[in-house]
Amino acid sequence: MKALIYKDFSSLKKSIMILLAIIFLLCLYFVLYFGKEQLLFIPMIFTFGESILLKTAFVIDYKYDIDKYLVATGIKKDKIVLSRYTMVFLASILAMGFGLFIHFLFARNISMSIFLILAIIFFITSFIGSIELPLIYKFGIEKINIVFTVFYLFVVVLFSVIANKQDFIAGLIRRGLSINENTLALAISLFTLLMLGLSIGISIKIYQKKEF
Repeated sequence: MKALIYKDFSSLKKSIMILLAIIFLLCLYFVLYFGKEQLLFIPMIFTFGESILLKTAFVIDYKYDIDKYLVATGIKKDKIVLSRYTMVFLASILAMGFGLFIHFLFARNISMSIFLILAIIFFITSFIGSIELPLIYKFGIEKINIVFTVFYLFVVVLFSVIANKQDFIAGLIRRGLSINENTLALAISLFTLLMLGLSIGISIKIYQKKEF
């Protein structure tokens, strides 16, 4: 597993450094000019960075037929799949770290609890990857670019609205469910873990059936 993760990060080292620089500058821009109003838009930057890296990794593997080599060396297919989900978890961790920093920076102006904020960020940064990876394993990276272009546009619009109306939406959720924010945060986190687990299971099942 470590070797697979190292392989991906070695082949993507330059892309990772460039994306991290872009993400930092974009997050800084949103913090300075929009503050807490765009808090939930910031993890979307990490999500798209994650998506770009995933697609790049698959393109490289497809170009050089890496999967065939990995399977031939005796590496289990489930480990190959799990290694790719590392990028999803890493994006979530980095986004939650930024969310934590921004929360304390604007703590007086944010009505939502930090646990609910982190839970929502965890869901946002996991959502696209959980859908994207099974589809890539099913159809191949070369067949889904148009589909994901439309999907990304939809997600950008959706989460831009959520980011601008986060306090209003959080209030509706709290009133509708009649539970406190920490309980809601736990429910969102458990749902996200369930979503990721289901996504991983589907990806492994699809990949196990592939012949190389």
